[in-house]
Amino acid sequence: MVNMIKSGIIDPLLVTKSALQNAASVATTILSTDCVINNLRIDEGNR
Repeated sequence: MVNMIKSGIIDPLLVTKSALQNAASVATTILSTDCVINNLRIDEGNR
């Protein structure tokens, strides 16, 4: 068996945990502001 930490392999659980925390933070911000700013380009002819 290889010691993953000593071999420099990061713990995938910490990566998943961090991603979920960041996603929850973004969702909370969107829900609390009740708006989302979207960078969508609209062609001049389609206005």
